[in-house]
Amino acid sequence: MTIQVLPDSIRNLPPEKLAELTHLYKARHRFDYFCERVMKTKAGNLWQMPAFHREWTKLPSKYLMLQIEAFRESAKTSLFSVAYLLWRIGNDTDIRIKIVTSDDDLGVDILDEIKENIKINEEYQRVFSKVIKGHKWSGHKIIVGRTATMKDPTIEAAGVLSTGTGGRCDLLLFDDVCDLRNSIANPSLRSVVKEAVEKVWLNLLVPGGQAMWLDTPW
Repeated sequence: MTIQVLPDSIRNLPPEKLAELTHLYKARHRFDYFCERVMKTKAGNLWQMPAFHREWTKLPSKYLMLQIEAFRESAKTSLFSVAYLLWRIGNDTDIRIKIVTSDDDLGVDILDEIKENIKINEEYQRVFSKVIKGHKWSGHKIIVGRTATMKDPTIEAAGVLSTGTGGRCDLLLFDDVCDLRNSIANPSLRSVVKEAVEKVWLNLLVPGGQAMWLDTPW
């Protein structure tokens, strides 16, 4: 058994200061803690995660290729497309992320929620004070303040069949790429979407990068 002894500089801190440092450490290093102690509902309340959400939060650290298939209103977008990306950016401001959705508008909506948290979530700002607005802050792309110089944005959001996509990414997140239009109403698009995923988007992921697929069964 290993016994860890806190250095005097930490052990002798006032209890409230020690509690603050512990909170910051947990929020930065544990995704589940970050979700429940930093993320807030639209009403301004802290998230209350059900048991299956807590199980989900354990998965990204275990797998580089991950699929979550769940029912509508299961909050998979809020948990992974918003909270997980915010947490990853907080821990690495040089990260390059691409969000791929069924159409451009859905990706813009997700990115808007991420930008709103960076801008007005005071607890997020306290935990990840280094995450600040960079020189690009548009509907489809944002760049936060970085330590490295690179052309790829921090986050780029696009529809799966969008043209002009390029660059590289460390994290590739597919969120409800298959919808009513391209899965049921127009089944000829199924093969087009599949080809775009395999031959366009997955080729942008760097070796050792993470790919996540969120979907609702049709």
